[in-house]
Amino acid sequence: MNFIFEAVTNGHISIVGQLLERGANVNSKDSNDNSILYRAVEQDNLKMVEEILKYKPDVNEKSSIESFTIAVSGDGDHSKRIVESLLEYGFSINSERVQDETFIFNAVKKNHVSMVGHLLNRGMDVNIKDNLGYSILYTAVRHKNLNMVQEILKHKPDKHDTSNIQSLTMGVSAYAKSSQLIVEKLLEYGFPITSENKQSEKFMLDTIINHHLKVMDLLIKGGANVNAEIQGKCLLEVGFSSRYHYHTDMAKLLIENGALVKNELLKKAVENCKSDFVDLFLQHGADPNFVDENGRTVLHCIANNTSISHYAKTRSIAISLLKFGAKIDTQTKQGNTVLHVVCGKKGYFEEDVEFLCKHGARVDIKNESGETALHLVIESGDIATVRTLVSHGANIHSRDNEGRTPLHIACLLWITEKIQFLIEHGANVDCKDNNGGSAIQVSLRADGRLANSTVNRYNISETDCDTFDLMLNCSYNNIQDLIKTTELLMSEQQSLIYNRSRMHMRCTLLKHISKLRELGFHDDEDDIQFQRMFKQLTNTIDQRELTTFVSRCSVEVQIMKVESIGDTKISYYDFLRKTCHRVALCLKNESLCTGLELSQFRTSFPSYATMVENKFKQGQMRLNLLKEVNLKRQYLFPELTFDCVQELLEYLDIEDFHTLVRVFPADRNVSVVENPTSPIATDKEDILDISTLAL
Repeated sequence: MNFIFEAVTNGHISIVGQLLERGANVNSKDSNDNSILYRAVEQDNLKMVEEILKYKPDVNEKSSIESFTIAVSGDGDHSKRIVESLLEYGFSINSERVQDETFIFNAVKKNHVSMVGHLLNRGMDVNIKDNLGYSILYTAVRHKNLNMVQEILKHKPDKHDTSNIQSLTMGVSAYAKSSQLIVEKLLEYGFPITSENKQSEKFMLDTIINHHLKVMDLLIKGGANVNAEIQGKCLLEVGFSSRYHYHTDMAKLLIENGALVKNELLKKAVENCKSDFVDLFLQHGADPNFVDENGRTVLHCIANNTSISHYAKTRSIAISLLKFGAKIDTQTKQGNTVLHVVCGKKGYFEEDVEFLCKHGARVDIKNESGETALHLVIESGDIATVRTLVSHGANIHSRDNEGRTPLHIACLLWITEKIQFLIEHGANVDCKDNNGGSAIQVSLRADGRLANSTVNRYNISETDCDTFDLMLNCSYNNIQDLIKTTELLMSEQQSLIYNRSRMHMRCTLLKHISKLRELGFHDDEDDIQFQRMFKQLTNTIDQRELTTFVSRCSVEVQIMKVESIGDTKISYYDFLRKTCHRVALCLKNESLCTGLELSQFRTSFPSYATMVENKFKQGQMRLNLLKEVNLKRQYLFPELTFDCVQELLEYLDIEDFHTLVRVFPADRNVSVVENPTSPIATDKEDILDISTLAL
């Protein structure tokens, strides 16, 4: 018996014919219970099938039925001819498969369009069902087979058949380009949107998120409520989940038919970076200045979640919001503007700061802690962002509620790059916080809100001591400040500085005090406390090194006393002895400026070079501010004479000068009021309180 199966498998048609002619059983089975006809169909051998059919196999036999199912599973001309041969022999077009599922469903699932068309043309029932009651149309839609759906529709399936009607629901539930086209074909054919569909939340949800515009249009025309809620969300909102592909065309259709554009939708669109939806909602009345329960605007949301300007989508959204009137300086309940949010994030957000400033963000607004954006970026941001803020006018002297300037924060964190930058731009190292600590002392002290997070960063190297020396050289060196600084460096308990680093800084401080003493400062033998602290400090370092340094300073000072700067009569010694205000007045002499700009003092007085350079820079800054204040003198001090004002200005520190300058920014048109004793008309926060100046 195995001979005939071997012959079928190997395609020996003549041998199979001879065996059957001599009495071989045409319905015989192999070990798998398959007949020779099944084996021939499986081999896709048309001639072998035709040869076997000559010997009348049993068409009702299980294996024979399965052979027909296998033939239908093919989709080529060869398979069609085999099916045709089987049908001519007597196989029923509506025979059922062994697994209680009609064989045409297998062809539908495999998308064998031509085979299905062939079977339907031969009379197969287009409304035939599988064992679950699904029609071939429903099966084709479920498998997103557009061509198959079109082929089946050619054969006029029943529009009232329950399974066929469910095909539309199945098509709407799928997101695919083919499914959208399938739904359109079903609607064109005439399948209705049932009352059950109209009442189904899922059908409505599927229609929206899978972008079936025609279905939605029919639903609306059928009376659907465009402001209905699904799962607690309005129809415009349901598509904003990140897993959905939501389109503005659907939203436009809903809005055009009366859907309300709520402000929460704008926030949702912003949070999901849906720039096209942001534009759409703004065009239809969404408020760009809408705030949530925390007082945050949608601009705050962008700044908090991502970069405003780095990514094209968020930049586009921000520009659209500003175009429609978003207020860039709105403050949250904590007083934070968008600029605060950007500057409070860790990372590099120079582009965002530049973007906000160019669009009018004010850089000196304070939050409820009294912090400006500069305070925050000193703590969290990078130096490039600090530069950008300062270039746009950020006040480096601004104080928070604890009295700390940005320099205090930089010193507390010991970020040398930021310390140096702030000092170069005129930051006052002597200003005191609410605890009476200068920037120098804050850098050494173990208290403060940032101390715990920065203890491990205080292993200061000898190189970092240059920054400490820079701060000392920029200080007015009040004797009490020097005593406090010395006490902190001598204290084992209060200082955050490790032992080795503390030794470096003690040496730096001692050398600085020695330089001052050689210049004639703080050499009062009657100041017992200072002398005691100086002696205690001296005992902690190498005496030979100190003696050598003091000798060098003494020689330099003697030369500075007789060497004039440029063509002036001012000696370097006199220059260093002057107050910063007196230096500023002297710098009106061009010869003095030229002499200092040549920097010959660097080689002549190496020990005092940094002190001379910083004095020169501070004087230049004060002179520039003095010029600005004098231009506005008649508005600031309308009842005082010029000489009186000049004498008054000598007592003001650098912060006070900046306060005076900010009263009337350069870009503001100032008009003189008739009554000179009345307050100048300014913004509320710019009105000058003379009592705050350091007279």
